[in-house]
Amino acid sequence: MLYNIILPGGVGGDAYKVFLLKDRFNKKGRSIFSAIFLDRLCGLVALFFLAMILAVILDLPFEFNLNYILIGAVIIAYPAYYIFYKYLFKTFKQIYIKVNFLAILMQGTQIVCAYCILLALGADSYFLTYLMIFLLSAIATIIPITLGGLGMREIVFVYAAKFLVFDEEMAIALSLIFFLITTLSSLMGIFVNMKAKPQPEVVINEA
Repeated sequence: MLYNIILPGGVGGDAYKVFLLKDRFNKKGRSIFSAIFLDRLCGLVALFFLAMILAVILDLPFEFNLNYILIGAVIIAYPAYYIFYKYLFKTFKQIYIKVNFLAILMQGTQIVCAYCILLALGADSYFLTYLMIFLLSAIATIIPITLGGLGMREIVFVYAAKFLVFDEEMAIALSLIFFLITTLSSLMGIFVNMKAKPQPEVVINEA
């Protein structure tokens, strides 16, 4: 997380994980890169899935009934992803349920954190709207063009304000406070020894 924030593009932590895992397990770089890419992808699908669920609950106020499309997206999201996963990540197919459950759990903690921040800011309405846009803005931070995704969340909130009713200043405050909390907690990484310590030999079944 520290490297993702302080290095341009928001992928510095992923690069470090590739280096660390390759050094520790002596595996091919391609295999490790696939695992890291899959890690990102699981998180992205979980964010999309949870955001669509919130959007369905909200019943977004558009001229056409968008809910049918959103319900369809929720229903087919993981079946479609499973097909993609099964054929492109055969090495990891045995842990499909586990990794995606953990991804949803991880993104769910972001929702809890965002909700607590809203309460601390004194928000008294539009909670589901804030949380849905917050998840969509998290997807935007995956685009590696800024430090730790700084600014990407805010752009999403500003753009969403043109279509949905909520307090734009409250939304921006939520985004910035979340980024600040993430940054401060990630600074603990400074105290982590960058040199990988010798580990017992671990056998990974790639069948």
